[in-house]
Amino acid sequence: PTLRSSDLLDYSQGSEYALDELHPLWMLKYLPNMPACHIGIARGARGPTNSIILSEASSLSAIGEGVRVIERGQADAMIVGGAGARIHPTSISFRGDKMVSRSNGDPSRACRPFDAERDGIVNGEGAGAFLIEDRQHAEHRGAKVIARVLGYASTFETFRNDGEMT
Repeated sequence: PTLRSSDLLDYSQGSEYALDELHPLWMLKYLPNMPACHIGIARGARGPTNSIILSEASSLSAIGEGVRVIERGQADAMIVGGAGARIHPTSISFRGDKMVSRSNGDPSRACRPFDAERDGIVNGEGAGAFLIEDRQHAEHRGAKVIARVLGYASTFETFRNDGEMT
């Protein structure tokens, strides 16, 4: 389609016309903290919320932050997790393909984030959340403890200018 001059945005009329066209809650659909807010609302959760935006490290960092909140006594339990959408055109154009796996073999072997021989990531979408809680809190409510967080660290890994992982 051809762009017409009538299709261009007239900034001088923005405040006059934009509010009629703009849904008052439009921003709430796009903020990165919306998954946390919606899960909290759906589960009736109360307490601190946080949205950590660290690309591939976000979910692991959310677990670490949740543990720290519990250790500080600011909460007995935290819902932690993450969401990612790396196949959206904006994500692909922003990140490019330097981090994408070049594996052309068995597709089930391409995604191996903890393998010493990994060569990159596999684009996709996913989300997950779960409950972590103080051991005494879990025992008090009769929950079966299925795992313990024994430690947590935070570090930084990036790609060099030549696209290789450091």
